[in-house]
Amino acid sequence: MEGNLDRVYTSFRGDRLPWWTWVLPVILQCGAALFDAYASPALGFPPWNMTTPLALATVHWWGPRVLPGVFAGSLMHIHAAGNAPLAWYPIAALPEPVMVLLSYAFFNRILFGSCWLPDLKQSFRFLLFGACLPVSLGIFQSHAQDLLVARSSLEQFRISVLTEWSASLCGILALTVPLLHFLSAPLERRGWSRTIGASNGRILPRRISSMAMLETVTIPSILLFSALLLPASSALPVFALILTWAALRRGSGFAIFNSMLVILVFCASNPFLPVGAATDSPLAAAVQQLGIVLVASAGILAGAAISSLIHQIRSLQFSQKHSQLEENRAQELTDTLPQLFYLHQIHPPRTLYVNRRFEAIWGRKVEDLYRNPHAWSDAIERDGDDPDLEMDPEAGEWTLSYRVIRPDGTSRNVVDHGFPIRDEEGNIIRIAGMIEDVTRRPS
Repeated sequence: MEGNLDRVYTSFRGDRLPWWTWVLPVILQCGAALFDAYASPALGFPPWNMTTPLALATVHWWGPRVLPGVFAGSLMHIHAAGNAPLAWYPIAALPEPVMVLLSYAFFNRILFGSCWLPDLKQSFRFLLFGACLPVSLGIFQSHAQDLLVARSSLEQFRISVLTEWSASLCGILALTVPLLHFLSAPLERRGWSRTIGASNGRILPRRISSMAMLETVTIPSILLFSALLLPASSALPVFALILTWAALRRGSGFAIFNSMLVILVFCASNPFLPVGAATDSPLAAAVQQLGIVLVASAGILAGAAISSLIHQIRSLQFSQKHSQLEENRAQELTDTLPQLFYLHQIHPPRTLYVNRRFEAIWGRKVEDLYRNPHAWSDAIERDGDDPDLEMDPEAGEWTLSYRVIRPDGTSRNVVDHGFPIRDEEGNIIRIAGMIEDVTRRPS
């Protein structure tokens, strides 16, 4: 039921999005396609198509309205590549919109995911169902089309699929994940997103000491600089160390930020990696890209796990503090009442609660009763088979009258109103009640 309500409200929010959310995706995708076609090959960076990470981020903010822009950007890609006849452009441009639509359908509409990745569960679901699975299907479709029209061989198909798949995931981890994590809440607050309840993603906590800030900046900088001096295969352990430290030290936001830095540094230091580049060992390049994908994914998930654990601990601390506060307020209330309230457990017999009125009637400390449950009954005066002391919990509520002998020899006449508390199977597990001191009550 909750998921259906969220879906209805999300659809309502989607209808209220600004008009420019229809236009901006077209501009972004066409601009990214031009960058991929002309700037990226000249720079040798980045190794992924910019259109894919931007499309996956915007589709989770604005929904399917971004698909025309994705299709337009894909058409520009096909035209710039010049490896397909004009009549084939619409078919060749389909895989990327399909991939983006599948990501939205799997993560947003089926799993009702939170795209700002607030915890480990949502982060894992997005990486698997919002990124890996749709990207795999889209890239397989794209290269299968090339294979069917004989534009590539089977061996080229295998290597190109692996290379582009790992490069696309690098782009998603370096751009899509940070964009969703850090910008979803600001966009939602301005009414520019379909998300509901997005939490603020922070690289660092609001309050941080100068020494912690120095540590936070210095350690990743030293490790990243040292990684630049190492071969790609030797740099991976250093990157893993950076992300492990970031996850354990600051949690999800810092781990995501450092994952972005790690991927950018890794790809910038390996100019032979861009998609479609001719290399002496394309398979080795793809394996290196896959390695950095695994390292970055593990860092993001570790950071999400740490953040989830911290959130649970803080929630538990808040809950305990709140419960203690409520208990203190209830204690203050019951301690000011003239009646004695109690709660006893049957098996094993012990007192679960009694207010301070017990001390005035029984003449003993409440702590003594908690240590010795028999202190309650030992103080009751018993004159043979007193019918007023007969109690049958199975019969329901009861009222008893008896006398309490205090340690100083004085006595109190009391009236005990009690009732049983049963479990789901009907067994009596506790008894509760209220006792009134009627010693001074006029006859």
